[in-house]
Amino acid sequence: MHVVVVGAGSAGCAVAGRLAERGHTVDLLDAGPDWRGEACPPELRHPRDDVFAWRVDGRSASAYTFPGVAAARFGGGAREPYLRGWGMGGTSSVNGLVTIRPPADEFAHWSELGCTGWAWDDVLPIFQRLEDDVDYGATSPEYHGLGGPVPVVRRQEHEWGSGDRLLADAAFAAGHAWEPDYHRPDSLGVSRTASHIRYGVRITSYDGYVEAWREGGQVRVHGDTLVDRVIVDDTGRATGVRALAADGTVTVFEGDEIVLAGGAAATPGILQRSGVGPAALLGSLGIRVHADLPVGAGMQDHVGFWLQVPHDDARPAVNGARGNVTLRYSSHLEHSRPGDLLVVAANPATADAGETAFGVKLARCVSTGSSRIVSTAPLAASEIDMNLLSDDRDTELARVAVRTSTALLSRFGTVHDRHGDPVDATASDAEVDAWLRACARDTSHLTGGARMGTGEDAVVDPRLRVRGVSGLTVADLSVCPIVPRANTYLTAVMIGERAADFLTDRLDVAGDA
Repeated sequence: MHVVVVGAGSAGCAVAGRLAERGHTVDLLDAGPDWRGEACPPELRHPRDDVFAWRVDGRSASAYTFPGVAAARFGGGAREPYLRGWGMGGTSSVNGLVTIRPPADEFAHWSELGCTGWAWDDVLPIFQRLEDDVDYGATSPEYHGLGGPVPVVRRQEHEWGSGDRLLADAAFAAGHAWEPDYHRPDSLGVSRTASHIRYGVRITSYDGYVEAWREGGQVRVHGDTLVDRVIVDDTGRATGVRALAADGTVTVFEGDEIVLAGGAAATPGILQRSGVGPAALLGSLGIRVHADLPVGAGMQDHVGFWLQVPHDDARPAVNGARGNVTLRYSSHLEHSRPGDLLVVAANPATADAGETAFGVKLARCVSTGSSRIVSTAPLAASEIDMNLLSDDRDTELARVAVRTSTALLSRFGTVHDRHGDPVDATASDAEVDAWLRACARDTSHLTGGARMGTGEDAVVDPRLRVRGVSGLTVADLSVCPIVPRANTYLTAVMIGERAADFLTDRLDVAGDA
């Protein structure tokens, strides 16, 4: 059986590779450039200079980020560039390399939100299957995997930089415990950060899942191929996609199943242009409605901000890594959940930096935004409004984050924000809120827009099938019912793996018919 997968990113590569492994053929389409593993640009492959690190203000001069993607961070704010990957591996090629699962109880929450079959016991075997955990895969197989496509590697303490050491010392002084393995259930405290990098080399989802299957032709990769829309026939079945090459040539790719894995920035727009979305929006643009669904609703991201402290002995990590230490802790707010705050070290790039930076993130966020197309033209960017901190619960958590992280780091001297201004942990709520508006941003962890569930607010069912359109699956972070309490790379790959399992079941049944 033949499948068309749209998006060669973290999830899409997992779908394509697993289906090829099981005997199916795949056309894998991506709007960005195609390259084989040996031709991956060295600045992506060896990320030692912080060029492709997470940027809390969403800005990047990289030639390997999706052009034209922008989002308004706060209600009424201007749209600014938003970082998304461009080319083989998608955002796994340009991200900050942090490889961390959400806490186990996160998936109990998914079940509460209507994602039946996505409890911890359902997803743990998928995380184990995708991982190659060099530290715990062999010694703790009840929680970890060994031999999978995604390396999970933690740097040793002798490789740490000054940011790593300062964060660990500050956390211990504040009473946080050492946690050797932050993938154990209920783990909180100071941990070594795991990365999808091996021997200083970034391993992308393309490397792990797709490269080997190109040789035999099981996966045909089409770079510089921008998908306009899904083709839906009069019976309501998806039969293919309409795509544009860089020279403007239009090609239709047909398949037994169509998978959208373009990521939360792209998938909602493709669905809307395909006639799957809010009827009022589609009607206003003259698009025939195939399924009136809340596509584009529920967009989310984590809120983050940078803090800096003076440090005369600032030095880079021996391994060149941006950060090797993560602190995960809880706000203990009644409305939140454990492990809702993260602090990551950011080692200086040079030994004469004179300061060390730290990234603080709200891992638990409930504010939601939206994404809507403004034109039927595939090159026209969607309007993404994130509405960060629009929910009072997020604002309360953000105040806790500012005060606890500033207090944590103040033992090293005056704490400054990303503009170089002092941060006052004793400021009033109104002053902290104003500071957040000026200094906080997203963390490039966009989710939502094609929510999974069983209610009327769902776009896909718990087996990732688009409601009202047969033969169409969504397999990326846009299906998340809520932004996960962790960096999103591993969750994206896990969703791709699960989609491949669901598709395998359907394709096998169709093949036997």
